Amino acid sequence: MFSLALPEKRNATVMRITVTKKLIINFFVLSLLPLLAIDTIFYAKAREALIGRTFEQLTFVRVEKTARVTAFMDQRIHDLINISENAGSVNQLNSLYDPPESELAKSPETILFTDFLTTYLRAADCYSSILFYLPDMAPFSILIDSAHPTGYPQVWLQKQFDRITANTQYFIQEYSPDNADSVSQVLLLKGVYRANDKVGMVILTVPLTIFSRIMFDDNPMNGLGKTGESYIVGSEFLMRSTSRFTHNAVMQIHVKTTGVKLAQTDSSGTGMYQDYRGVQVLGSYGQVKVQGLNWVILAEIDANEAMVPIFVLRNSIIYLSIIIAMLLLGIVIFNATWIMLPIKKLKAATDGISKGKYGDKIQLKQQDEIGDLVEAFNLMSQTLQEQSERLEHEKIMRTTSMIDAGG
Repeated sequence: MFSLALPEKRNATVMRITVTKKLIINFFVLSLLPLLAIDTIFYAKAREALIGRTFEQLTFVRVEKTARVTAFMDQRIHDLINISENAGSVNQLNSLYDPPESELAKSPETILFTDFLTTYLRAADCYSSILFYLPDMAPFSILIDSAHPTGYPQVWLQKQFDRITANTQYFIQEYSPDNADSVSQVLLLKGVYRANDKVGMVILTVPLTIFSRIMFDDNPMNGLGKTGESYIVGSEFLMRSTSRFTHNAVMQIHVKTTGVKLAQTDSSGTGMYQDYRGVQVLGSYGQVKVQGLNWVILAEIDANEAMVPIFVLRNSIIYLSIIIAMLLLGIVIFNATWIMLPIKKLKAATDGISKGKYGDKIQLKQQDEIGDLVEAFNLMSQTLQEQSERLEHEKIMRTTSMIDAGG
């Protein structure tokens, strides 16, 4: 036996989106799109301007530090030339040939020159020693800072002396004494001549701590904000000045970053990259133009700190956008409700007509398509009312006629 199964009546209610909701959604979305576009463009421009300004500040710091290092080395070269060309230097070298108790070694000129050099070098506050060298003789040195040894090997001294020629004004190089735990020094070397004969060599020693002072203005905590710093890196990617984040950074911290690599290719510029700590930074990099020193200087600041103003601006934009969006939503709801009000009145009047209630008019003065629709509805309602009254009248007339005919 076959039976015909009737489809079950669906109890699920289909979600109904009213025209009012559609208007609210459409108007709200259309209102938000320009706001979002403006916010995005404004944020991008502000971010670009902030990064550009930060790069300019970092470049200014780097250029200023580079100029100070260059000027400092120029002054040291000036001192070296003056000392080497002074007659007292020749006497000092000549005294090395004689025993310490000789007349030349004890002469007032030699003693006065030694006292003068000691006073001058200490006043300069940047030298650790000065050394006078003659081939095959024990060198004579004036020690200014005992923290930096001057025990240069005789073989090494002779090699440097042989490098000096009549065309060599001076040369600069770094030196790491074997007994100094890699505490490097910057040496300035120049030959001493009597007439045209090379009689000896003068070596001025500058400790690397001096360059840390230049980088941080005698205060390792000075810098750009809380995370900014400027520092020097040598050719083998080791720091030549101190770090504000790491103690004993000189000749200990390996800095093989993008900024250092680009600077060592004789390129100067700015960029965002990871520093020696693995932290994203904004940096400015460039070379130090000092003969004999293959150094680069970098000025950097953590990206998170540099971007704080733009983060604040971003949050302000978000809060302001939310407030504007809420205002827009209120305006959209009001407009959508105002637009749909006559339509709801039309629906209510239509329901009345479907129940046989004719003749109702909607009072609306609106000069647009909705106003035309309301006017047409009122005309239709009036026409239906008149037709209903006419049909009722005809019905009464027919009934009356039938009664009269039956009587």
